[in-house]
Amino acid sequence: MDKLDRLGWAVEATVVVNGVWVGLRVNHADLWARLLERLPGGAQLVSSDTFFVDLMVSAVFGGEVDGGRRPFHFGYLNFKRVARTTDPVALLDQVAAVLGGRLEQLSKN
Repeated sequence: MDKLDRLGWAVEATVVVNGVWVGLRVNHADLWARLLERLPGGAQLVSSDTFFVDLMVSAVFGGEVDGGRRPFHFGYLNFKRVARTTDPVALLDQVAAVLGGRLEQLSKN
């Protein structure tokens, strides 16, 4: 958990989705707009400096393809890895799907 928190985050913000406070953070600014596009309808951007959230989403861009090296990109929900892929678009799709499922679970409780 501490290692993930220490990463340099390019953008951090909090959104509220159906009463659930969700922290969002990405280590590469190009991921930000793409992540926001994948949020459920009705998500409202609240702040960039909220300290308490119900869920935390972290998207880690692993870098560009460099010669024979294929970088991996990772997605986390509450510090649990939920995505690992070499495709940054697939990373965001996977993270959004997991977030959507978790939000649906929370709305049923």
